[in-house]
Amino acid sequence: MDRLIKVILSIVLIFVSFSSKGQGMDSFFVEADDFFKSYVSQGRVDYDRLSRSKGEINAIVTQIANADLLFSKDQEVKAFYLNAYNLLVISSIIDAYPMSSVLDDAEFFSRKLNVAGESLSLNQIKADKLTGRFYGERFFFALSDGFLNGPELQPWAFNPSRVDRQLNEVTRLALNNPKFIDYQAGDDEVAVPIFFEENLKIYANNEFGLIEYFNEYRDQEIPPYVTLKFVDLDRGLNIIGGKKGANKRSPKKNQKAPDFFQSPLSLLPNGYSEVKLFNNLYTQTGYYNDEGEVVEEATRSTYLTSSLRTLFGVGKYVNVGFDFYFKSVRIHDIEASSFEIFKFSKEGPSRAALAQFGPSIKFTPIRRIQRLSIISSFLIPTVEDLEGMYLEHPFLSFDAYNFFNQIMVDLELSPKVDLFGEVDASFYFNRNGSNESVRFQSPVKMLLLFYPASKVALYGLFEWAPEWQNEAEKLGSFYMQRGVGFKYRITPITEIEFIYTDFFKGKNQGAGTTVNGGLRVRI
Repeated sequence: MDRLIKVILSIVLIFVSFSSKGQGMDSFFVEADDFFKSYVSQGRVDYDRLSRSKGEINAIVTQIANADLLFSKDQEVKAFYLNAYNLLVISSIIDAYPMSSVLDDAEFFSRKLNVAGESLSLNQIKADKLTGRFYGERFFFALSDGFLNGPELQPWAFNPSRVDRQLNEVTRLALNNPKFIDYQAGDDEVAVPIFFEENLKIYANNEFGLIEYFNEYRDQEIPPYVTLKFVDLDRGLNIIGGKKGANKRSPKKNQKAPDFFQSPLSLLPNGYSEVKLFNNLYTQTGYYNDEGEVVEEATRSTYLTSSLRTLFGVGKYVNVGFDFYFKSVRIHDIEASSFEIFKFSKEGPSRAALAQFGPSIKFTPIRRIQRLSIISSFLIPTVEDLEGMYLEHPFLSFDAYNFFNQIMVDLELSPKVDLFGEVDASFYFNRNGSNESVRFQSPVKMLLLFYPASKVALYGLFEWAPEWQNEAEKLGSFYMQRGVGFKYRITPITEIEFIYTDFFKGKNQGAGTTVNGGLRVRI
């Protein structure tokens, strides 16, 4: 009997203990909510009034220190740390008040504080207790660092029963606040906090994806082709009655060009499209023999390749489209201009045709590697005897199916300089299914890009392009080319490009030069 009474008493004590803990947490959320209602207005805090009566904030800080989360569910833990962070920021400001910015205190975010039985800094609460445990991009909009133009504090506390809905709400409020996302209809650029550039991988694969993320919460959508101008937030204190005009933010120094035209890596958002026309004019009066020596010819050979690539955004990480290749060749007098090919004359050894077309897909293979993408195309020949083996026509293109892959990556060396790399794998398969004419090419290309202005990119180019024989065991031919080029964004959705290159070394390849021009439009 005594044992039964002890068991019953133990159960009652445990129940009472759990109930008191639950009531304690409920009391914390109620008092935190009352506190924010009393001292927060339009995202700012009444530090003057609070500094004259510290008892209320000190009492809540004591609750934060003594909180017991051992048996708390995830939603309660999440809501607790969100409120604790914002309240401890306010408490730390009051401890050092008056101050003009939290940055006046070098240890503001690293100083240890008592939180739920642990010694944690503000940085640790954010990184370990929130983003590290609940991985969520919306926390940035819910946590106030005491900055004037950071995410605005709300006049209410996060509550376990609706914390996810509240996170959606603060995200929506922030991304529709012109102090935070400064965009008006018709603008070709939008000012956004530099935080998004520093933490891009949390929100999107690239800047187009970042705009797509913004538009999930915005009432007025931002077109995907606008330039993102990353700006520093006003780091002044978010105090009621503080300085006016605080939403004026200075742009980041050395602002680089938008992802739209700094490299071809970026993917299109869902529902948008891109058309790129690129013309390559190659001319030669000699070639490199098997020994790598230049052999002069008695005629000039000129080739024009006009490629048209269309891409359509069908998902966050995939684009699909079609490629078309129009090719023309003209063998003429060595003194003739290479631009005579544009006459498209049928006199003498010349030829022109829509030589190839086929589907293409562009995708990001590893989502965490933002600056990596792949384009794969399967090109189908459209006319007979492209190599001129049987008909009395000059060589126009390889007479084969072509599985063409471009692996592209770039690296930011500085705010104004990028290094772009591309490795291609191009497989040619004989039309009749035999292996006699199988070819494999693996060009490697490097570009060093410099952005002197927001609409201009200048670059130097180097390419080594080998062709392999006997199942890639022997180098059959290769060429090396170098060149210079520039890109210019003439409208927010239109870019032009010009390049000059020369083939300065090779084996069983032409020793010519190229002039290139391109036009890219995103809709």
